[in-house]
Amino acid sequence: MPLTVTPVYNAQGEQVVLGRELGQGVRADVFLLRSRPDLVAKRWRDDLKPEEAEYLRELVAAHTPELEGVSTWPVNTLHDHGGGLLGLVRPYLNLGDFRELPFLYSPALRQRAFTNAGWAFRVKVAAAVAQTFAGLHAAGQVMGDVNPLHVLVSSQGKVRLVNVDAWQLTVGARMFRTPTASTLFLPPESQEQDLNALTRTVNHDLFGLSVLLFLLVFDGRHPYAGLPDHGDVLTPAHAMAEDAYAYAHPPLPGVRPPPEGLPMGALPHSVQTMFGRAFSPLHDHRPAAEAWAQELSILADTLVPCDRDDSHQHEIGTPCPWCELEAIRTVSPFTSDRHGPEGSAQTATVNALWQEVIHVPAPSRLQPLADTPGGAALPELPLNLPTPPNVLAEAQLERTLRWTLRVLVLVLLFVGTFAVQRSVIAGLIIPALLILAFTVGRRVSVDWDSVVGGYQNWEGRLTERLLPARGKWQGYHAALELRRGELERELDDLQVKHRALSDLLARKNAHAEYERELAALDDTRRKLLLGEEKKWQAVEALLIQKRERASFDFMKRQPIRAGILPHLTTRTELQLAALGLRTAAELTAARLNDVPEGWQPVLTLWRQGLEDYLPLSVDLVSAEQVQAVRREHQGKWDENLETFRRAVNAFRAGRWGAEQAALQTGLDGVAAQVAQHRQALRTLDGLARQG
Repeated sequence: MPLTVTPVYNAQGEQVVLGRELGQGVRADVFLLRSRPDLVAKRWRDDLKPEEAEYLRELVAAHTPELEGVSTWPVNTLHDHGGGLLGLVRPYLNLGDFRELPFLYSPALRQRAFTNAGWAFRVKVAAAVAQTFAGLHAAGQVMGDVNPLHVLVSSQGKVRLVNVDAWQLTVGARMFRTPTASTLFLPPESQEQDLNALTRTVNHDLFGLSVLLFLLVFDGRHPYAGLPDHGDVLTPAHAMAEDAYAYAHPPLPGVRPPPEGLPMGALPHSVQTMFGRAFSPLHDHRPAAEAWAQELSILADTLVPCDRDDSHQHEIGTPCPWCELEAIRTVSPFTSDRHGPEGSAQTATVNALWQEVIHVPAPSRLQPLADTPGGAALPELPLNLPTPPNVLAEAQLERTLRWTLRVLVLVLLFVGTFAVQRSVIAGLIIPALLILAFTVGRRVSVDWDSVVGGYQNWEGRLTERLLPARGKWQGYHAALELRRGELERELDDLQVKHRALSDLLARKNAHAEYERELAALDDTRRKLLLGEEKKWQAVEALLIQKRERASFDFMKRQPIRAGILPHLTTRTELQLAALGLRTAAELTAARLNDVPEGWQPVLTLWRQGLEDYLPLSVDLVSAEQVQAVRREHQGKWDENLETFRRAVNAFRAGRWGAEQAALQTGLDGVAAQVAQHRQALRTLDGLARQG
């Protein structure tokens, strides 16, 4: 949203210059103040109702230093030129280092913001949260709508309360009630009441605070998220309305803690007792925030690193509960025997067969092929050429003809010059100059090359025409070239055949077949061992499928209705319903892109809180279903084992390289033919040079 250009003022009539926009909320936008970097302005986008405006004025009037010490309590109001209320001015909190509390206690969200936050850090933050509530209550105020979105925590463990304009406010005898409440933090005695008429008390706050502390201490587990002995998991509203505290002592009938959660016994007895009082069905005498702060601070100071894993912490003198918890989470009740007698026997069978394989001696490796074939050499190929002309006779005839032509040329030059000049001396000069050019002239700087070259070309052409034997020699050379082409084509075919036989021998020699079958057996062995694991993975996949279905059904029973979140009015509920968002099940990442930007993070965290609440029990899958999956995979595994056994027996027989001898013989024969053709081509080259 662009910066507003309309002048705004504080309650004293001083103009307030808005700076950069910091973010957009559900109903308001937050801006920096240019003149006060320690403050921000929260301006509502729509007009405030009269009762809302009155509430905001009284909220600012109730400001005290003690309240500002634990929260972002507003310090002034924001007005237009006519005095109409536009919003609030509150302390600036750099949100770059602060995140909402669910990002710390939720295991799924913690990976995004608090990756190294161990149990000691979470307990320390729990003590800090309790201390901020103690400060709020000491100042005579309550939050009313206790909600983890109202609590921010930094990476250093600092805690601040925010969204003050969504809380209940007490000003003297006047009460400004909040119409919203998160079901997960609403006390049992208030679950069925009209929130608009409900006056929240410190005792109500202490219940919500105890739930926040429980979530921090118990790694995101909700105190009422128990496993029922029969039927579906109760919704949070029903479980809390029925006081079904899952960790009660003595245990409540029909409900038990999830097996994959931190046990209550991991805490000191004093902390166990305080949680028992906080979630007692008597609904009174809940531990005060100050008492929680003191007890949790003591617990945080007494936690020490685990000897086996430095990321774990536990009380001095007690076993590490996180190591025990990891063991429970790693091996479920259905898969606890994956390394038991059955799995061990099957692994032993596979390993025994493999021992038989690796003790089979390997055949010798194929020796590298020699460049020349072994054995007796093949006879020379017949060249089938015509008889070559007499080289000496033809050369003598050619020299005689060339000199005859040269003498004839000189005579013609002499006769021609004499006829023109009528002088014997002039007739001799021209031939003498030509003789000088052909002999001495080519050794000096005079350029006679073009003249000499031209004459030699003419002489050569005329000699070829006049020399009868030249035609015989040309015919002989043509026969040589024809035979060369035939031999080269045959050699190309032989080389292709040689490469094909070499590749085939590389694959089908005894050692190569041994290596190939050994690798195939090793692959089968690994798959058999993994197949044993896959059997258990199939069981767990069935459990995951059932859990996903149970989660979807649970989310379908969580309606999106007015009051479950701050500023979620009936109008907002109808707007979300128009987008097809009526329950938590519809709040997928893709569907959330359709909602207004300010609502996306709020609804996302609300759904995540419900996902963290739901205890996903292995009881969702019956023993009969587990056995059916195990039998199906065991049958396939037995078939694969029998196939492996037969392959091992065949491997021990050692029938490798059945075609190796025949391939080697064929390859040697082709290599000899290649050598034979190359020798024939060299012979042809020698004959061609003679001519």
